[in-house]
Amino acid sequence: MYGRDLWDSVYEKHKNDAPWLTDACRDIYSNAIKKYLPDSVSGLRFLDYGCGNGKIAARIREMGAQVDLAEISHLMIEYLQKTYSPSTNIFEVAYPQQINTSKYYDYIITWMLFCNIMPDFWGGFLNGFYELLVPGGCLIVGGWDEEDPINIRNNNIVLFTERKMWPINPLFMHIDNNKFDILVNERVLIQLPFYPEKRVVRCYKLKKKLT
Repeated sequence: MYGRDLWDSVYEKHKNDAPWLTDACRDIYSNAIKKYLPDSVSGLRFLDYGCGNGKIAARIREMGAQVDLAEISHLMIEYLQKTYSPSTNIFEVAYPQQINTSKYYDYIITWMLFCNIMPDFWGGFLNGFYELLVPGGCLIVGGWDEEDPINIRNNNIVLFTERKMWPINPLFMHIDNNKFDILVNERVLIQLPFYPEKRVVRCYKLKKKLT
């Protein structure tokens, strides 16, 4: 489910009509994420993992944060390299453990990533993000809730990828309590302009333990 060839084909086919690439989605998702951030992010170091076309990262950067980007799709990597300044760190990776950096992050945001990964691999991704965070740093995870009406209607099959999407409600069962404190585990209602119903997102905020 989670591979470069898959996402290259998805972006190639839907780069002009995929709703998650629109400015409307960027603004709505960014506003949902913003409630889990401090009042000021100026100077803080962020990683947007699974960033797609980088629209959410751009909004966070506008708030004054330093933002690195990570993405699996080579097509999106080419787009990001053309769109962002050469000083931006852009990682083409399939797993967080592949990110080679000497600097660590105050915040990692991964929006809609976990619902595209089989739950068997969730623990490995969480461990990878743990290693990339500073002590006390936070991981913000967003994904579809099991009560989301669109996914229920489509039997959790995504129309664009024609593949299964996993609601992330059970993510808490994969979290190592020796590594993370769960600060937030809640459902959030969002209204996207291309759906009649409000969609239901599950949001987690995990804080890396100091010891």
